[in-house]
Parts: sequence; structure tokens; C-alpha cells
Amino acid sequence: SGAAVSVSVWRTGEVVAYDIQSGEHEVAFFDGGELKCHLFLQTLRWLPAKYEPFIGIPDAPSAEGGIAYALPPIPVACGGMRGVLLPGGKRGEELVRYAAPRQQSSPGVMAEFTVPATEFERLGGKGTAKKWRQSLRLIGMPGYRQGETMGKWLRALGGLTGDDSMGRHLEIFWPSDNAFYGGTIAAYKGETGEHEVHYDDGGKEVLQLSMQTVRWGPAPPPRPKGEPADIIGGNPAAAAAAVVPAAAAAAASAGGDAAGDAVAAAPSGGGGGSKKKKSGGGG
Repeated sequence: SGAAVSVSVWRTGEVVAYDIQSGEHEVAFFDGGELKCHLFLQTLRWLPAKYEPFIGIPDAPSAEGGIAYALPPIPVACGGMRGVLLPGGKRGEELVRYAAPRQQSSPGVMAEFTVPATEFERLGGKGTAKKWRQSLRLIGMPGYRQGETMGKWLRALGGLTGDDSMGRHLEIFWPSDNAFYGGTIAAYKGETGEHEVHYDDGGKEVLQLSMQTVRWGPAPPPRPKGEPADIIGGNPAAAAAAVVPAAAAAAASAGGDAAGDAVAAAPSGGGGGSKKKKSGGGG
């Protein structure tokens, strides 16, 4: 018979009690069972307070519209590091929170640190890749094991609406302003699962909509061939912007002041700039 093989595994659990007499902690493992031990004689990997694997794929917004809240912090792994990808924020400024001893001299005093996803990638030993969507992996069930890359998972989330959301009006919540800002989906990026949003005040932004809190408007009806998406999408100002130049050109060719009249008849809302500068992504 062959020699026995020793297998080392990580078990995820929670500290539930402390014995002041012996200095031992009691740990309840999520897969069942308990252990009483001196924690600092063990090899430990501390986890953030909110570390609950997201199971499945969220539902797509209904055709009637409604509010879709940002996903909760998503547990992720990179090398030996564990943390949670935080919702909200702007493209290129994604953040990960992880737990570690506050100081090397006091390993029992834990703290949580928030860093850019690219820095978390470096801490996990994959900083040379500089592609956090490929380096970070989703933590899933059962067993709190590493699953697919975050890039693949985020593409799946974006595909829930995908190209069908083109021209759909929505409002995105900006926590730093404590306000929703309206806009229209102008493009879908299938390679990342992101959507490009053109705001009603004239701004533009590329977002992972599943990581934002969004108030969705009704889904636009099927778009006839050759008709601009914004006309269908329920954004009158954008529709006027698409239609008026053609009308003005036709009137100009006829002579007189008709061209000026056509432009004056366009709705005056939208595209005039925001009264309050948006200072951070949704959430």
C-alpha cells in the first residue's frame, strides 16, 4: 500500500468565545465542527468583517423599470490574500478591503485596510500582471473556494442587460453627493460587461452597473432600422439633438429664417451642465 499523504487545507470559521483563564479561543467552522486553541500558534488568514460569498447571478431589471441596489462587498482572492471588492466608485478606482494585524508587534490587534484593486493584486504577488480583473478570483460556495476570475463574472453580470439596454434611461446614485443623476445608456462593452452612460447634464461615464445603485426606467421598445437609439430611449433632449440638425439643414436649403425657427423649437433641457459637480461614482 502507498504511503499516507498529508493534505493541508484552509477552513473558514468565526471566533465565538475566548477563555481568559487559558488564553484559548473557540472557533466555529462554517462547514461544521469547532476547535479550541491558542490562535497565535496556528497559521491564520484574517478576513474582513463582511465576508459572505455571493451565490448565483442577480436578476436583470424588469422591463417596467425599478430600483436595483448595488451588490454587497464581494469576497475575492489573489494569491494568498483575501478581501472584498467594494461596490461603487469610478472606473479605474476600484477598491478592495482586507484584514491584517495593525502592527507586526501586536499580531492580535486586527485592522481593516482599503486599497486600490491594483495594490491588492500586488499584495497577492501578481503585481506584474496589472490586470486585476484576471488576477482576482471570486470566492464561492461550497467551501469558500476560489472560482472564476472577476473579469469573467463581471462580464456575465453586464450581459444581463447587454445590448438590449441601449437607449434605456436610468438614474445612478452618487453617495458622495447623496443624489441620483439621470442619463441614457449609449453603448455596451461586451469585453468587460460595462455600459457607457451619457448623463442628462452632458457628462459621460463607463460603469459596471451591477456595482452601482440604479433606478432603471422602462425598457425601450425594439428599435426600427435607421432610427437613433436616443429617440427610443426616452431622452427628449437627446432625441432633439439628433433630429434638429437635419431639420435645420432642410430648412436652410429652402431659404428664409426657417432654419433659425427649427433650432429654437428644440427643447431647452439637457446638455446644459450640472449645477452640482459629480464627485464620485455610484454605489
